[in-house]
Amino acid sequence: AAMLKINPSTAYLMLKTFTSLSPGDVVIQNGANSGVGRSLIQIARSMDITTVNVIRKREGLEDLKRDLSSLGADHVLTEEELRSTDLFKSQRISKAKLAFNCVGGASSTEIGKCLEFRGKHITYGGMSMKPVTAATSSLIFKDISFHGFWLSRWFEEHSAEEASHMLNTLQISLNPTSYRHHLIK
Repeated sequence: AAMLKINPSTAYLMLKTFTSLSPGDVVIQNGANSGVGRSLIQIARSMDITTVNVIRKREGLEDLKRDLSSLGADHVLTEEELRSTDLFKSQRISKAKLAFNCVGGASSTEIGKCLEFRGKHITYGGMSMKPVTAATSSLIFKDISFHGFWLSRWFEEHSAEEASHMLNTLQISLNPTSYRHHLIK
């Protein structure tokens, strides 16, 4: 349970807390190669939720895309590819119900544009040290809402019994033979 307490718990609670998700629903996240991002991919896969995963352009990009796909990522795009993709416009997939942001700045704006009407934009980190921003049209015409998530607060606001139940549920939902923890090299 100790390995589940931080990244998988954050991913699981963000998927479960802000809206009711059904198989086939879509979520989008930036920082998809982070520990939380990798956990979110695997947990969403176990729930039959489609993930759109945004990463920064870097050396070894194709290897990283393959790695995230091997975890269960449905779509892996760079920030630049997200700006030009027709993935949502072509209606190959639905707009996202939830957007998970750990970067901030322009990246948070771009994932917010991919939300459905009344979608929810969840921020749990700020790696770029830039403010979370939104397109005015996303606020006015799509009525998206912004929320923050901090795992420490969740544990403060819930009993030890509730925390234990959440960790047990998470442990049961993850296949221990296939779940891959992210180890920093």
